[in-house]
Formats: sequence, C-alpha cells, structure tokens
Amino acid sequence: LYPLSYYSKSKIKGEKILKQIFEKTKIDTYILRLSTLFGHSPKMRFDLVPNLFIQSLKKNENRN
Repeated sequence: LYPLSYYSKSKIKGEKILKQIFEKTKIDTYILRLSTLFGHSPKMRFDLVPNLFIQSLKKNENRN
C-alpha cells in the first residue's frame, strides 16, 4: 500500500484498527476496497481532476 492522500492514509489506519479488534474476538473479517475491486465507474468524477491538479501544483510550488 502506498497511500498518498490523508484520506487514503486514514482509511488504512482504520482498517488496521478494525483488524486488531476483530483478531481479539476471533471473528473472520474481510476488507473490501470497492473501487479497486470493480475498476472504473461509469460515473467517474472527472470534475475533481482540476482540483487535484491545482493542489499538486501548489505543493510543488512550495518546494521551490
């Protein structure tokens, strides 16, 4: 796993916490990441692309 955003990092952290809880109760658990399971959505959110692009530019601008 190579999470880049805060959202993805928090999702992985939540998965680890749930895994620890369920390991203590010995209940079998499965974590489904639906977007990677089913691939591209017919309603892709391309409207978010400009926001992500600008955010990336701002981050790189601060590095220089």
